[in-house]
Amino acid sequence: MHMENASLLQLGLHLLALVLCVVPLGWYMAQVYEGKTCGLDKLFKPLEHFIYRHCGVQPEKEMDWKNYLSALLILNFLLFLLIYAVQRTQFYLPLNIEHFTALAPDLSFNIAAGF
Repeated sequence: MHMENASLLQLGLHLLALVLCVVPLGWYMAQVYEGKTCGLDKLFKPLEHFIYRHCGVQPEKEMDWKNYLSALLILNFLLFLLIYAVQRTQFYLPLNIEHFTALAPDLSFNIAAGF
């Protein structure tokens, strides 16, 4: 299969961007997971505290496996409902240039369950 030059250029630029992001993102993640401060704390701490406050998260409290499992199941269920709803109502959504109709209920369920 023959790739066009534009496709090869796009693939190369994407790989270059990924390689350039490895070291800074790895350093930042290591700082966060070890609880150390870094230069981005002034930017991200207020956002983090806002999200924690509105989601009821207590960062000083450890989460046991039961809490983790319930949070995971609730999030997956809500995302399942969102994906299913988007596929069933996509003809109402803005920017539907192709005028796609809704998928069949069983197909929407299958796709949502797959994600």
